Amino acid sequence: MASATHGPFIAASQIAGNILDWGKPIISQQSTTEDSNDDDLTFVIADRHKHYNMIHTMMTEMFSFQEPITRSVGASPEDVTDFFHDLCSASLNSPYSVLAFIGDKCVGMTLNYITTDVKKSVEECCSPGLKFKSDFVEEISNGPYNNPRANRVCAFIEEVERNYGYFIPKCKKLFKLDVIFVHPNFSGRGIGTKLAEKSVQVARENNCDYLMSVATARGSAYIFNKLGFTCVREVPFLSFNESGKQVFQDLHDGNTSGKLMILKLGSSVSSTNSFENIS
Repeated sequence: MASATHGPFIAASQIAGNILDWGKPIISQQSTTEDSNDDDLTFVIADRHKHYNMIHTMMTEMFSFQEPITRSVGASPEDVTDFFHDLCSASLNSPYSVLAFIGDKCVGMTLNYITTDVKKSVEECCSPGLKFKSDFVEEISNGPYNNPRANRVCAFIEEVERNYGYFIPKCKKLFKLDVIFVHPNFSGRGIGTKLAEKSVQVARENNCDYLMSVATARGSAYIFNKLGFTCVREVPFLSFNESGKQVFQDLHDGNTSGKLMILKLGSSVSSTNSFENIS
């Protein structure tokens, strides 16, 4: 469910100066400064105890408005609070998520985790990337949340990821980038690309075989393409229906599909651009 912004977003910008006044972050020993147009741009490995409340608030109060599919279904912060809690918990249980700060403001993040429980495809006989169901009313009604809007988003992500094991043969260690987000007031500075690059770096340093993400926004798909990811499965929004009605329509960024993006990683390298070594 990766999303990134590349321009102004009216609804989110209206609340940016009020709800999202995060205050001074607690910087861990893994915080770094990177040369950029913003002299005080820093990257921090997210810590569950220090950063959970900030990240969850950021997700519910801003990401929910900016992410095309949650906005398309009219999801409010209350609609997705449990869904985003699960996303945050899955990622923050391990030290692989990355936060970006400019001064004392959190301006972006990636929520990441590593799994060794790689699901194997059950449809390897033909082209799993081209198979689509005609309707998802059952998956949505039986979803994990009491809120149908959250279940619609969840069901779509699961459909894009379906049979992903088919596309990552012999993968023993998979790095999943669940969310990429940049505060709209800080868009256009390459922060989203740098966050994705940091995530790739963390994946390599932890000897992962592949990095995988679902791009549901044009901005995130653009970043992943630029970094060499391959789209291995694409689910058009027009093919995702509930009781015969298209669930996601008129997305504000003009995106038309969700994309399963894969990056095959080489052997681990000692990076000269690691969190500890950047000055």
